[in-house]
Amino acid sequence: MRISRFGRSVSAVSGFIALALSIGPASGAIAAAPAQTVIVMSPIRNIAYGDSTVTIHGTLETRASNASDARPIAGKPVDLALQNSWPRKDLGTVTTGDDGTFSLTTTLPEPGMVMATYSGDADYGQSKSGRTARPTTHLPARITLSPLPATAVAYSTVPISGNVEMQTPDGQWIPAPDTTVRIDDDGDPQQTRIAVSTDGSGAFRTNAYVTSSGPWTAASTGDDWTFAGAARSAAQTINVAPTPVQISDFTAVYNGIPVRSVAASQGLAFRASVWPYVGGQTADLYFRPRGSTAWKLMDSYPVEQFGDVTVSGISGYVAKGRPREGSWQMRTAATPLLQAAATQALPVQVYLSTSFHGLKVKKAHKKAYLEGRLYSENGPLAGQKIALEYRTRKGTAEHRVTIVTTSKGGAFQVRLPASRRYYRVLTTKLTGDYDGVISREIYFSG
Repeated sequence: MRISRFGRSVSAVSGFIALALSIGPASGAIAAAPAQTVIVMSPIRNIAYGDSTVTIHGTLETRASNASDARPIAGKPVDLALQNSWPRKDLGTVTTGDDGTFSLTTTLPEPGMVMATYSGDADYGQSKSGRTARPTTHLPARITLSPLPATAVAYSTVPISGNVEMQTPDGQWIPAPDTTVRIDDDGDPQQTRIAVSTDGSGAFRTNAYVTSSGPWTAASTGDDWTFAGAARSAAQTINVAPTPVQISDFTAVYNGIPVRSVAASQGLAFRASVWPYVGGQTADLYFRPRGSTAWKLMDSYPVEQFGDVTVSGISGYVAKGRPREGSWQMRTAATPLLQAAATQALPVQVYLSTSFHGLKVKKAHKKAYLEGRLYSENGPLAGQKIALEYRTRKGTAEHRVTIVTTSKGGAFQVRLPASRRYYRVLTTKLTGDYDGVISREIYFSG
């Protein structure tokens, strides 16, 4: 008996009633994610040159935490390839049977990793697995290293190339493809620096970073990816010459900003860039006093990452009250791999700060005067020119009135020509190592 109502099917079976929804999935429902899969491959026998026909077996099944719960996946394509290098060598495509198994008998061109790949579809996710076909024995091999340059500049690169051949049982020498070749520059196979694989013609090529003089060789060890056995080329020596060094952007700085002059009280700081940066380098800072021809080493500083050199904390005085006026130079010493380098002389003006003290307006005999004293870090400054300037209350233009000279003790007094104006004094053409100074404005109302 079957009754249909509201899209439901009602069946009476053996006295039981079972309900099953016949409504399809709601619009916009999220599709189920593809089931996870795994390829289980059987071991591949070892092969020899001339005897490399193998049968590749495997199973495509669903992934499960318990192997007994895995379900075989039938009718799916599995790609097989020998993947020693790129591009891989395709061996063919097989389709899984009802029990999820696949099989392919083929002749491998060489030992290596046989990969089985299932690309996946809407129902099953992709998966990949591999087994190595190892050589039972290796063939005799030889490596020819192309001529290397007799000399090279340190920290430069040189092209290295050559080819690998292997000898077949009938005595022929043929190219050895996909053979790993290790390049070293000290004759020690345990200290190899570069590894490269040969192409289908047995050739290899790479670039090497040269850091020391010595013999260079190319060697193979006879691994699981090739029929070629262990071999080493004849050694070739490259003599390394020191590379030129450049010191650039050498400048004095204050608060990180390049400057050409600085107050002695602020101290001196410098920065520069050294190229090439190879680690463990130092840069020397030299000073030559004004009027002298002799350079004095101040200190040595590390060349930091990216070649940066930073110098700070140098006193702006050679003695009390005497500024460190002169030129500066940065140098790097010669090493077996680096040439010596030096910057041009960098003159930096170092001055003593000045200031006005006791500025005030004084009236005497119906006249008004602005008076004060001029000081430096060393005390009062006599014999210096002081200019008086003013601006009107509504104006911005400065007008120079007169110039006076400081007397003993740095004192000065200058007459104010009119009232209701803003006045200021400033130094002009100070003698010696003194920096100019401008006073604050003082308003004279009358």
